[in-house]
Amino acid sequence: MMIPKNKTYKDQANYKRYAQNHDTCEVCGAMAQDCHHIVFKGMGGANRDDRDSNLIALCRHHHELAHGKEAKKWRMKFFEIKE
Repeated sequence: MMIPKNKTYKDQANYKRYAQNHDTCEVCGAMAQDCHHIVFKGMGGANRDDRDSNLIALCRHHHELAHGKEAKKWRMKFFEIKE
């Protein structure tokens, strides 16, 4: 089971619920280890109030890709998955 990080922003309850209810990576099906904001908080993601449409459960590998050189490409892929 994924353990959600302690958060201090507005909709912490929804973030925790999402993390606890998604135990597989939504990209590859491996065990999820992180609940990721598709639109980073610093890029306006905090204004999305942690809605399910901005959260995605990821394995460590895909979470690293989400923050890597091709983050923009992965962000678009995550939104496609969420549709």
